[in-house]
Amino acid sequence: EAHPPLHYDPGNVLFQVGRVAAALAHFTEAVRLDNAFALAWHNYAFVLADVERWSEAENAVRTSIDLVPTYADSHYTLAEVLRQQGRYDEALPHENAYCEHSKASDLRCSRNELLRVVCIEEDP
Repeated sequence: EAHPPLHYDPGNVLFQVGRVAAALAHFTEAVRLDNAFALAWHNYAFVLADVERWSEAENAVRTSIDLVPTYADSHYTLAEVLRQQGRYDEALPHENAYCEHSKASDLRCSRNELLRVVCIEEDP
C-alpha cells in the first residue's frame, strides 16, 4: 500500500537542504499517490516556483487551493507566482485571500506588511 506522507516528508527535508531535484521527485510521487493531498500540492508548487517553472507551479498551487480554499499559504504562493510572471492584477485577490485566511490576525495586511512578514519568517 502506498503512503503519500513517505514522500511528502522527505520532500520537505530535501528541499531544505538544497536538493531540489530530489524534493521535486518526492512531491511528484506524493501527489501522484494522493491527488487530494493539498499540502503536498502546495509544497510541490513552492519547489516548482523555486526553479522558476511558473506555469507548472501555478497549476499545482491552484490544485491546492481547489482542495483547501482557506489555506492562506497557498494563496500567498499563487500571488507570488503570478507576480513573478508580471500578472499583478491577478495576484491581488490572492494577496487579499492570504490576509483573510492568515492566522496572523494581529498584522495589518497590506503589500508592505506581507513583505515584512516574509522577511521576519525567513530570518534564522
